[in-house]
Amino acid sequence: MSNFDDIFTPQADTQPEDTPPHESKQDWAARSKQERDAVYAMVDTTTERMVSNGEVFQDYLDVQARFDRYSVRNAILITAQNKDATKLASFDDWKADNISINKGEKGISIMVPDEYRRKDGTAATGFVVGKVFDIAQTTAVAANRSVSHDPRRLLETLVRISPCPIEIRNDGQIEHVARYDPQSRKVYVRQGMEADALFRSISQEVAVAEFAKGHRKRSECEFDAYCVSYILCKRFGIPTDAYRFDKLPEKLSRQDNKATQSQLKGIRDTSNKISDGMQQLLQLQQKMPKARSDDAR
Repeated sequence: MSNFDDIFTPQADTQPEDTPPHESKQDWAARSKQERDAVYAMVDTTTERMVSNGEVFQDYLDVQARFDRYSVRNAILITAQNKDATKLASFDDWKADNISINKGEKGISIMVPDEYRRKDGTAATGFVVGKVFDIAQTTAVAANRSVSHDPRRLLETLVRISPCPIEIRNDGQIEHVARYDPQSRKVYVRQGMEADALFRSISQEVAVAEFAKGHRKRSECEFDAYCVSYILCKRFGIPTDAYRFDKLPEKLSRQDNKATQSQLKGIRDTSNKISDGMQQLLQLQQKMPKARSDDAR
């Protein structure tokens, strides 16, 4: 006969190996500073690797494409520690979903906002080091995260959220699949192109148009727009084999880490702005057929 007595016996939670034991306030402060110094150093060293190694730079873009709400610095930290992560949550959040961390797994260090009061009583926000775990480090079964959208709908939503008009050209004068013209403030598209090539090229030119709103010339933002297009393709399931990052712009290696991270923030924010707008339209389109069928009743 099976024995079920263990069901009624409280079980100890399995804590990850890097969970610190109880410590004094002074020890906690010292450890927190040490952890912050370590993650800041990791951000800097990884940024330096990214600007000199196209493969690492592309790994970062892949991480930022999957984790659109993570800051640039946290995306860099994830790239450094687990570039293949697909779904992240804290120990407590996994536990709330009745999911355990596998024994011996080490958490991924990220920066978590921490609100506090200064000595004069004013509010301020700093950062503490938090730990998250990828789904592959847990007892959960990873779901299929492949993305698939109707190509026509993707292009329609991209056209609708564009900050400038997009027009077809059939006079044979356009050399590229799509091109933003700063004089007319329009994106011109070559006639008769296939869907994937259209999305890759139009998304890059829409990004150029977005950067142009900040008075940036093509020569100043073309690589950034190229990265935005790559991220959008990753998010919406468009093949990215045509993208190349083996030769990065020399400017990246010449500027300091702060300037690079600021540039990456511009790429992140622009890709999020475009993808958020597209997602809202796609969700609205998905509801429309149901609404029409309901009205017909």
